Amino acid sequence: MATTVNALATEVNLTLHAGNDVPVTVTVTGNDDVPVTLTTWTSEFHISYGVSPILVLLSTGEDAAIDHYPDTDAINVVVIHLDADDTKSLTGDFMHELKLINSDGDQVTAMYGRISFHATSDRGA
Repeated sequence: MATTVNALATEVNLTLHAGNDVPVTVTVTGNDDVPVTLTTWTSEFHISYGVSPILVLLSTGEDAAIDHYPDTDAINVVVIHLDADDTKSLTGDFMHELKLINSDGDQVTAMYGRISFHATSDRGA
């Protein structure tokens, strides 16, 4: 799944199957469609019922579940790796948010919205 965030704080609603591995690729550009350089930023992505409690929290860093510009020369691409274990117990509607955090600790919401999970049937082998 891929999306382009053309202005920061863009609403993006997602519908996924619970318990599946899903990479969510986000291309971040400013209001003027110029790529946002993410080389000095970290990212956090969370899924919650609203403000709290946070049910899933992913971030850049060691053992990262979020990559900045993986396998590409683009300096404005974020890939959120939603693992099956992160979502297997989630069904229904939740909220999500992707925050970008600079070295001073300032935070900018890049993407937010509703994230819906549908149950996945266990088909066994």
